[in-house]
Amino acid sequence: MPDLLRRREGRQTASLDHVLIGIKTLEVRQAVDTSAFTDERTALILEPLRWMLALLDHGSPVEWAAFEQVPTALPVWEAVADVLRRESYSVATGNLVAEEFGVPRLAPARSS
Repeated sequence: MPDLLRRREGRQTASLDHVLIGIKTLEVRQAVDTSAFTDERTALILEPLRWMLALLDHGSPVEWAAFEQVPTALPVWEAVADVLRRESYSVATGNLVAEEFGVPRLAPARSS
């Protein structure tokens, strides 16, 4: 898992900043320069938005989407939500505990 999504301090904050810049770049339909990411996996968090915007631009908008990630990724999803709202999507963000909705945890929790 990319460090960006584990904690927001030092280098991780810089990675988060790069992701947020990437979200704004995608919104104006430009390619994201991923060379600034220290971990190539970090850029993968931009893929759902990239695909949703591409499908929207090609006349096949996504009817619904659900994004799942660790709680510290919420600022990323909130930024994505802002973009999608400007594209006329109805969006909600937040942290859910899957076990409270009948979805058992499949992997044991790891300590950091």
